Amino acid sequence: MKIDYFYGKYSSGASFEKMDDDFFNKKNILITSKLIKKNLKKMSITNNDLKDKTIMNIGSGREALGLLSFKPKEIFHYDVSHYNIIRFKKYIKTNNLNRIIKSRRLDLSKNSLPRKKFDFIYLHGIIQHVDHVDKAVKNLILSMKLNGKMWFYFYRPGSLNVFLGSLQRKLLKNIKIRKFQNFLQKRFERNFIDGIMDDCYVPNRQLFYPDHYNKNFKKNFVINFGNTFLKNYSHKVDFLNYHESVVFFLKKKRDISKISINGLNKSRQEYVLKKILYKNKKYHDILKIISNEKKIKKDIDIFNIVVKLELIKIKIKNIFHKNHKLTQQELAKIINDINLIFN
Repeated sequence: MKIDYFYGKYSSGASFEKMDDDFFNKKNILITSKLIKKNLKKMSITNNDLKDKTIMNIGSGREALGLLSFKPKEIFHYDVSHYNIIRFKKYIKTNNLNRIIKSRRLDLSKNSLPRKKFDFIYLHGIIQHVDHVDKAVKNLILSMKLNGKMWFYFYRPGSLNVFLGSLQRKLLKNIKIRKFQNFLQKRFERNFIDGIMDDCYVPNRQLFYPDHYNKNFKKNFVINFGNTFLKNYSHKVDFLNYHESVVFFLKKKRDISKISINGLNKSRQEYVLKKILYKNKKYHDILKIISNEKKIKKDIDIFNIVVKLELIKIKIKNIFHKNHKLTQQELAKIINDINLIFN
């Protein structure tokens, strides 16, 4: 399945828990705007810093609307999904926002962005889903103005939630997406379905360690001046301390015409279900079960396991947002709960 078909038909992207079904209503945009302000405060970016600036965003359109509160000169909005672009363009026209927001379909890893155009890029939850991460990163760097900044979010291999997401994808790999979607629609609300579908069936979920990204930005004079949830650049697995995602705060310090990107291609992505990565025998037992496809015979059993894993992921996410890590006792209980699911 192609990525431009997946978004819009099967998921609108991971949603916020309190959002209403009316996609662009005031409540949803207010939630998005508050979240963006909270995030940019971590970068020491205030409303005045982006006033009359040129901003770029990729996604469904909600973030672009949330960025309007910064009073930018222009917002260039892109997305790979035909459905998202058609819907957002209709909203822009209806609400007379054409002068400020320019929206068009673009594949970040295949279609060129304008060069040296953007003062600020807000890229949240996109990079791991493109077809070619290396080409997308090059594209982003070339599009930044000198001293331009970027919020750069990516999934963290070595975290427990990314491990569990990979388990879910392996369990579902031979089951048609529509069958799982039908199962969910009869039992769960839209926000839950959006989140689980986004992780389990999105065509690309490419994982690279923070040091792989950091080295490529650094050698191309894009400086990482801060981050969220980064405890270690290279250590491979730490379920206690690693959040499921990392955000780099980036600033372009020099314009160069030739961008060199290495080690961010599909053949180099990290496969997190390798037994060698884990010392704990309980993880080996889980990996052994999911590698034996005959062990779990019925689709309904797989669906129930995947849903239970999703509920555990939500629990882990809530703990990390509160305490920024798991305790040994919390991790032991979670691993025990996971093993009970499979036994």
